[in-house]
Amino acid sequence: CTASAKTECAPCPDQSYTDEWNNNEQCHYCNVVCKELQYEKIKCTRTRNRACECVEGRYLNIEFCLKHTACPPGFGIVQKGTPESDTVCERCPEGYFSKDTSSKAACQMHTNCSALSLRLIQKGDSTHDNVCQGEDSDKLDQQCEIDVTL
Repeated sequence: CTASAKTECAPCPDQSYTDEWNNNEQCHYCNVVCKELQYEKIKCTRTRNRACECVEGRYLNIEFCLKHTACPPGFGIVQKGTPESDTVCERCPEGYFSKDTSSKAACQMHTNCSALSLRLIQKGDSTHDNVCQGEDSDKLDQQCEIDVTL
């Protein structure tokens, strides 16, 4: 624009865009191409370039959509993976466990046997829950007998 010249604007043609006011003679070509394991999150419009995103369960690392890390047993997620970042795993703290490999599950608290009126027979660790047993289980085991008389 100048004081003596009037600017004339026109819409960008198909497959091109401009995302700001300018004095360019041409629009930008929509040059983003979605790659393998990506989908078109935002379509190319007259005011915006195309934007792509990794499919569910993957994140963008440089140019590739990599699978989210699965936390091994004894570890749980502290930050769920997104299309832009990987899963963050952390060792289960004391009193918690994770028995499965997962990219979605956090560590679970050990079962509180006494709160369930049960007794603890085996303390859990980072990969196993506490094992509880009813107070009367021993008595029931001792009272059950099978008598087969022919």
